[in-house]
Formats: sequence, structure tokens, C-alpha cells
Amino acid sequence: MMRPEVAGYIMAQDRPFVTRSIAGERNVSFTLWFMGRPAAGKSTLANQVEEHLRDRGFQVENLDGDEIRRNLHPDLGFSREDRATNNRRSAFICKLLNRNGIAAVTGMITPFRDSQQRAREIVESEWKFVLVYVKCSVEEAARRDPKGLYEQAERGEIENFTGISHPFQPPHDPDIVVDTETHLMEQNVAHVLKRLEEMEVLEPAARNEYTSTWGVRRSAKSSTVSRIWAASTGTTGRRTSESHSSGNGVRVIE
Repeated sequence: MMRPEVAGYIMAQDRPFVTRSIAGERNVSFTLWFMGRPAAGKSTLANQVEEHLRDRGFQVENLDGDEIRRNLHPDLGFSREDRATNNRRSAFICKLLNRNGIAAVTGMITPFRDSQQRAREIVESEWKFVLVYVKCSVEEAARRDPKGLYEQAERGEIENFTGISHPFQPPHDPDIVVDTETHLMEQNVAHVLKRLEEMEVLEPAARNEYTSTWGVRRSAKSSTVSRIWAASTGTTGRRTSESHSSGNGVRVIE
């Protein structure tokens, strides 16, 4: 017998990752996986895309990498094996959220291609998975870093720091690529939403005086966030919220 929480959803005919409740409320079941090196701007981009999805009436859960590690995976370190386990567990959580009609948005470094592929396989066994590569050079990411952690990693004071003392493998075939080094955050958000519409993950937004060229509502909150970060860092991205501690107690961007 079908479980009551499942019985309320009827699979749409045209897109298997879109469900509708009996009451007619639209629920989007897909995962947006934002990946990139430390300080590339993953968290900022994920947060703003989440805001626009909610503006469109979608149920969304934003899985913060720092909170995931602290509350669900405190047993894991930052070795290649532990990173793979963290990514695999997180992908499974996204899959469970999707199963219940909730879109999952997460920002994680995911530095290895095998982990990128494994996350896709886990979610795509049932739902839609969109890999968003948040591109930024290591030089620009280091310049943004206000605590000088990149410099410490260069001196060997921080172990397993992605892109310095630990490998970072850009994805071979991401679904979406944004460059936070050369484009404003608002432009990157617009590009992500446009690509999601082209991929038929989202329905095209109505264009009016409250939307930008690509159907992005220009909210005061998102515009203010972009301006504050650009003014404080001299760039268009921001540090990711994922972090860990080095052996000397320094909090490390991860």
C-alpha cells in the first residue's frame, strides 16, 4: 500500500522530476549542486538562486556544507576518502528531499571528478541533477581570502587545503558554468536561472518591469548582498561557508 506522504503526489507526464500535489501546489524535485574551489562564491550563488526559486513558489532546502559536516558528518575529516563520503552522504540527502517534492540546493567543493559523478548517479537514479561549476582562479580566490588562509596553505601550515595542498579537479562536463571572477553575482544568478529554463527544469518566468532580461526578479535583498560583497572584497564573489580547522586551530575555508 502506498505511504500517505507519497500518495499526495502524482507524477507529471512531461517531466518525471516535477510532481504536483492533489491540491494543485507545484513541487519541484531536482538538485542544484554548486561546486568550485574555496572562496569561489558557491554559497552566495546558491543562496541567491534559492531566494529566486522561493519567489517562484517552489519548496526549497539549501544544504549548507558547514552545517552538514557539523551536525551530520562530524566523524569525517578532509582526506580524499572522507571528502568522498561527505559528498556521497550529502547527495543521498538531496535525493530524499527530492523524493518528497523538495528542491535541494547545495554548495560543496566536490574536488574530485569521481565524487562529482557519484553525486550525479545517486540523485539521477530518480530525479534531476544539475552540476553548476562556480569557476574562479586560485589567484582570485586567494585575493578574496581576508584571513590569509591560502597563504598559510602555501607555507604548509594548513594540511589538505583544496587547490594548494590537496587536488582540485574541474568537472569535465558541468551542466552550467558561471565565472565569479569576470561576472557580477547578479549576472551569474540570471545565467543559472536562464539555463535551468533552457534545460526545462524551470518554466520560463514572465517578463515584466520587475524582472531582468533572463526573468530574474530584482529584489532589494539580492542586489544589496551583491553590492556589499563587491565593496568589501573588491570583487564579485564571496567566501564559501564551508570550513574546517587546521591542526593549529585555524578555521580553514573549505
